[in-house]
Amino acid sequence: MKLLGEPLSRKVSEQLRVTLAGLLNQTSSLAGQTVPRIRLEDKTAFEKSIASLCAWIRSIRNPAPSGSLLGAGQLLATLVELRVFAEEGNAAEALEKAGVLYATLSKTKKQALAPFFGELSWSFIQAIEEQLDRGNSEKSAVLAESARAIIEGTPSRDDFKSSLQELFAPKAANKGLAPLGPSTIEPASEAQVPRAHQAEVLLRDHADELGMAENQLEQEFLKAVRGGSDAAFKRKEKLRNRLQKRTRWGGREPYKTTLKLLESVTECNT
Repeated sequence: MKLLGEPLSRKVSEQLRVTLAGLLNQTSSLAGQTVPRIRLEDKTAFEKSIASLCAWIRSIRNPAPSGSLLGAGQLLATLVELRVFAEEGNAAEALEKAGVLYATLSKTKKQALAPFFGELSWSFIQAIEEQLDRGNSEKSAVLAESARAIIEGTPSRDDFKSSLQELFAPKAANKGLAPLGPSTIEPASEAQVPRAHQAEVLLRDHADELGMAENQLEQEFLKAVRGGSDAAFKRKEKLRNRLQKRTRWGGREPYKTTLKLLESVTECNT
């Protein structure tokens, strides 16, 4: 449970799988079950054994008359699977399965698992945003309702609601970005550094922070700058709004420089 509650920016899925395999091997209710072993002799064997373990977890979760895995073991397997989905960026799958699980939990278990579901909140936002970007407004609304119920009793509730409101706010006519306010360009020596290099430095020096689910938009933009395709980046308006909020009182890296890079690409297109 301690591993499950770790921030999503810390990739613990492999350790969770190994831990789960050890727990299941010690569980008397699984007498007769063959748990796939974790093989460590080389990378290929390790990856194959991890895939086999995940497939095994999914197979025993399918409803069966005899009930292969019951009670706490079933819940643990489900929670690990949700965590793995979220870490691997499979946000839609994580949200849909979390909704199914949440409906079966008692009030006591919902309260106990609040920190865990709170860590998944940004993954849920990602799943809803993906549906909106595809034009699936009905699907996104259904996912939003499910996610709202799950996050209601968690420490992330207020931030989640704020993000949800931004997602579903009416879109203003996009005739280009509005001015971003007084220029905050650094001295000329720094300003002359190539934009691609600045993006590369941010992605390298702030990899952990930019790798978090809530910073996916910033990361995608910086990768576009690094690759020279930032002029075609489609979500400039949304990114600008996010960065302005984060730098309203001065802000910090990596958001200040990302805002400058966004400002400069906007000026080049006007």
